[in-house]
Amino acid sequence: MNILGFLFHTFQSFTDANYRLIRATLATRKTFFDDLRALTRHLPFADWEALMDFMMRGLKIGPYANAS
Repeated sequence: MNILGFLFHTFQSFTDANYRLIRATLATRKTFFDDLRALTRHLPFADWEALMDFMMRGLKIGPYANAS
């Protein structure tokens, strides 16, 4: 299962610009996965894009960089 997770996130790093942006913003890989774990434990997301959008909004990056 760990290998599958590693492959999924490696694939995301090549194909998903939002994933790359969030990963570059957070200090470490551990921080990213801790945040991901906390969010998915307590909040339902329709899909991966909804989760990435929620994280970008909270971090005020990407399309939410200039939002107040």
